[in-house]
Amino acid sequence: MLKPLKLNVAEAAPAKKSGVKNLLPFEGTAITEYFRLKGEVEERKARMEALALQIKDTGVDGLIDINCENPGNPVSSVKLQDENDPPSRAVVSFTSKYSDVDVAALSQAFVEINERRKNDNEAPVSESDFAQYIIAAKLNLDAFYDSNGNFLENVYAEVRKALDGVAAKLVASGKLAPSTPLYTEEQKARVKPTFHDARWTLGPEDNKALLAVIPNTVTVKASA
Repeated sequence: MLKPLKLNVAEAAPAKKSGVKNLLPFEGTAITEYFRLKGEVEERKARMEALALQIKDTGVDGLIDINCENPGNPVSSVKLQDENDPPSRAVVSFTSKYSDVDVAALSQAFVEINERRKNDNEAPVSESDFAQYIIAAKLNLDAFYDSNGNFLENVYAEVRKALDGVAAKLVASGKLAPSTPLYTEEQKARVKPTFHDARWTLGPEDNKALLAVIPNTVTVKASA
């Protein structure tokens, strides 16, 4: 009855020699197969992302050209057809869902746009016609917990009543260092509700320059 125990101890010895601890045998080749398939999935995913980017770029460039030629009646999507036999089609949709953007980057984009417009003898445009400034406030959440990680409900309740008043009390009581404010403010730029239609009054080059600064959601779907 003791021989199997001795045998198990002997089989564990190679793992110690190789420096691998807690190494257990696994029956079959499932581990090898798993990582092989995982590698294939990652390769396919990377390829799909590259193809999607190519499709989006082509579709967006074409959509911008179409809408800048007819800004009063813009389209929200275009169809693309490849050279396969039979050909495949895709719909590229250019949505009005925009992210908040960096103020300095947006200002610089319009400086470059107006430089280009000046060279083309076109009237300058103002960024204030297309975007507005907003304030993004962030709370210092550490102030709501004690040294043991317990949530301070009384502090939270006070913050809901008057954020600035609570900040002053925490600084005065030493719970919050003067150099670490309860919340910080960051100025951001947000496009106006009219931006998605108004952007087509700019030229194709101006719109393409804004793509990198004011990202929006672009989707690709199969088309009949």
